[in-house]
Amino acid sequence: MDIVRKDVEDTGIPFKVWKGRPQEGIIITLNHMLMNIITGEVDYDGFRFWDPYWNVDDPYLRKMYRANLRQLLADLLGLILIGMIVAPSLVNSADAYAKETG
Repeated sequence: MDIVRKDVEDTGIPFKVWKGRPQEGIIITLNHMLMNIITGEVDYDGFRFWDPYWNVDDPYLRKMYRANLRQLLADLLGLILIGMIVAPSLVNSADAYAKETG
């Protein structure tokens, strides 16, 4: 589904809505950040690499970048928490298997 924005000029490239697949938006945001780091277009202040994207002037881009960065943070925290819960049982299983097989 294409959304036509009335407040900007028509560039011929439609604005896409990502439905149910936030990973695409996260990858695009990370790719954009990486390309800006490589080309030096954005001046980053230490560890605040997200600041130019979190406080961008365009409200549509700001909303997209914030949603993508929040989703990435939620995914990483979920992976860490699940890993902390599952890892001890896997270690115990591996130790028990090693003792059985000698």
